Amino acid sequence: MLNSIIQKFYGGFHLFKFQNKWELILRRLFSRVSPIVIYNYNGVEYLENRNAGDANSIDPSLFGTMYQNYIKKMQLPPSISVLDLGANCGGFSLMLLTMGYTLDKLLAVEMNPRTFSRLQFNLYHNISPLPTAINCAITGKEQICQIDDISGDTGQSIFENTTDTLISVPGTTIDAIISHHFPDSRINLCKIDIEGAEYDVVEKMNYKLLTKCDYIIIEIHKNSKYGISYIKDALISLGFIEQFIDAQTHSDVFCFENTFKTNS
Repeated sequence: MLNSIIQKFYGGFHLFKFQNKWELILRRLFSRVSPIVIYNYNGVEYLENRNAGDANSIDPSLFGTMYQNYIKKMQLPPSISVLDLGANCGGFSLMLLTMGYTLDKLLAVEMNPRTFSRLQFNLYHNISPLPTAINCAITGKEQICQIDDISGDTGQSIFENTTDTLISVPGTTIDAIISHHFPDSRINLCKIDIEGAEYDVVEKMNYKLLTKCDYIIIEIHKNSKYGISYIKDALISLGFIEQFIDAQTHSDVFCFENTFKTNS
């Protein structure tokens, strides 16, 4: 019993970076019944469902270099407009807050309804003015998608189901999202992580309004039909150039800058 407590204590050393560290440590030592955990980090208070893999979304954003190294090289104003496609439970937006940015306008899109409920809490609890969150999938055309009815998974895709219990969610295009929510304004930063649907979007040519974005950070997934150059070339054709950093630890995450951003 004593050894078990000691192991849990040492295993929780990473919890010391949180403002509510003692609450988290006591919970880890003596009570881990509920998978729902509230963390307070650098003034941001957020919720995770540990059984749904939320940490795989939030932790790399807040504590890793996957996005932050790119963002540190960008010429962004202090107050920014953000589009997050494939937002999961909001790690990307929370990261921007901890980096000191004010989110003047935020639109976050997440397809899993259960993950979406946690996304709403994390955004509405931390961001003012209130952001817009949409529960839908990003697809190449307007359609209804059948997805697994699960608590959450950062790798959940509209193209692959792993259970027999499915739910229907609406699918819409990048162009439809931008034309409706950013009709007369630019988007300083767009993050795209839509688990392979980026190929469907480009194939059906419904991505042209990305020209309204100054910077794009995109995760490009492996595809049996196309290589990653298919997505890169599509963005380059819109006037984007790829940005490189010295210490990139995620080989599937890429950054592009709009060469016409100051003139469009």
